[in-house]
Amino acid sequence: MSGQRITKRLTLSIAAALVVIVSSYTPSAAAASSPGFGSSQRATPAPLGAANSRLRREVFGFVNSSKLGDNAVGYPSWNFSLLSTVAFFRLQVNSGNGYIVPAPDAGWNTFHSSTMTNFVSTAHAYGTRVIVSINLHDMSTSPTNQVCTGLLSANYTNTINESLQLVHDAGIDGVALNYEATNVNCDTTPAPTEPVTSRDRFTNFVAAFRKAMPTGYINVPTFSGSAEDNLEFFNVTGLAPNIDSFFVMAYDMDWANYAEVPLNCSSYCFNPVSPLNTYRFNVTKSMQQYTALVPAGKVILGQPYYGSRGCVAGPGPAHQKLLSNYVNTTYIYASTIASQTGVSSLSKNRDPSDGNSEWDTWWDSDWGCWREQYFDDVQSLGVKYDVVNQMNLRGVGFFTLDYGGGSPELWNELDGKFATTTPWYTVGGVASSGPDASSWGATRTDVFVRGTDNAIWHRPFNGTNWGAWESLGGVATSDPTAVSWGPNRIDFFVRGTDRGIWHRWSDGTTWSGWESLGGIATSAPDAASWGPNRLDVFVTGTDHNGLWQATWNGTSWGWTSIGGIATS
Repeated sequence: MSGQRITKRLTLSIAAALVVIVSSYTPSAAAASSPGFGSSQRATPAPLGAANSRLRREVFGFVNSSKLGDNAVGYPSWNFSLLSTVAFFRLQVNSGNGYIVPAPDAGWNTFHSSTMTNFVSTAHAYGTRVIVSINLHDMSTSPTNQVCTGLLSANYTNTINESLQLVHDAGIDGVALNYEATNVNCDTTPAPTEPVTSRDRFTNFVAAFRKAMPTGYINVPTFSGSAEDNLEFFNVTGLAPNIDSFFVMAYDMDWANYAEVPLNCSSYCFNPVSPLNTYRFNVTKSMQQYTALVPAGKVILGQPYYGSRGCVAGPGPAHQKLLSNYVNTTYIYASTIASQTGVSSLSKNRDPSDGNSEWDTWWDSDWGCWREQYFDDVQSLGVKYDVVNQMNLRGVGFFTLDYGGGSPELWNELDGKFATTTPWYTVGGVASSGPDASSWGATRTDVFVRGTDNAIWHRPFNGTNWGAWESLGGVATSDPTAVSWGPNRIDFFVRGTDRGIWHRWSDGTTWSGWESLGGIATSAPDAASWGPNRLDVFVTGTDHNGLWQATWNGTSWGWTSIGGIATS
């Protein structure tokens, strides 16, 4: 059993509070017959342009309605060329009848504002779709909870009809059906023919929404643990045929993991908000579970642009128990801790369990305590972007874009991982030199580096998967250089502790022993080949950095002075 629910913990100071609607609001006759009541006053936004051709993956983000037009963190600060989809957060469902809660609800007011119209026009000009988050949350186990009631077919029919009218009037492109609940047996007294479980009611609701909107974009945000057993509120396999994407909320895992191995804390202790691996609930495991059930092309890895912090006992170690003053903090605030008032003795670290997430401690005179925080910086986010590429997921998403705003490092990381012709992947290892690589075939790549032990390490790629790192030994005093003169042949060269050039080669099956080419080099070697059994190696020598060439002619090596005075 999953047992885990990952929710949007809107305790951030800048987040709009989730409103739990228990009123019996009924729209006026005019509003009931025309759910987009008031929208006729808005200007018509520009239509959606051609899809953004720069992006190889979907880049999806929620935005808090209260920050939508903020010049510092809202849409004016974003790089729309790196965005596929933006979800306006949020419009709230009245569980009593299924209608959308109108003004004075803040989300409703912003949705019907000129700020929204201008935002949609800007997004559409870049080919970025806009959708609206339709929200109803209730985690209680009551058989008459708000989700059970809101998902009665009579009520959800109202939700569908009004949502479609609002989408049409706003000129936007779809919805995020953002319902969060526990799977419970609902009270069937009001409607004996309705499904019993909240899970089945939600699945039927999504199917009905798709039938009513056959071409618009439908996203469903889901808990990161929902695919562990697929027995909870979200029926992952049942929902998949009727939606375009899952936004898997792979965050707030710290609250699910603190009592689990390896931490086993009796009360909340700090740990990664969205761990890469190791912990019971982690990004890698969650994505494996989802893609085992549904196509990878329907899965968006949801990531947090926020962290957690609070008072702890001292400056370390990691995973200290929270003593007081817990808060969530935006990426912008978490990443600039060094410049904030009252901060001293700042120590920045990587989580010892997943090796990736940033955690920091400092003395905070404003709070009068040691504080610890966890958040995902660009290094941590980048490694999880690699998971998206390696597993061929639909894309990555964020809660929320306004928590990161225009931070250039965030947009640069998205650009490097998802907008370049060839994506960046982590190959792992700990290198003490620059790498060199070569290829002996159309799908073959071999990369070489010097490790922290000064030995040469090698990792092959077969066109689909990377092999394991292997040590080829030696004690190198330079970067390696690699070259291939034909299929299944790879040669590499380094400078040794004797300043001579040393060489090993592979026939595609086994590696040769080390061979000394001699010489006294004052630089790292570089190698080239213009045909089978031909190798040329170049170094600078002790003769005022003159250039020397070692040539293999298929039978033997020979050194030749090329002369000159090299400066590189």
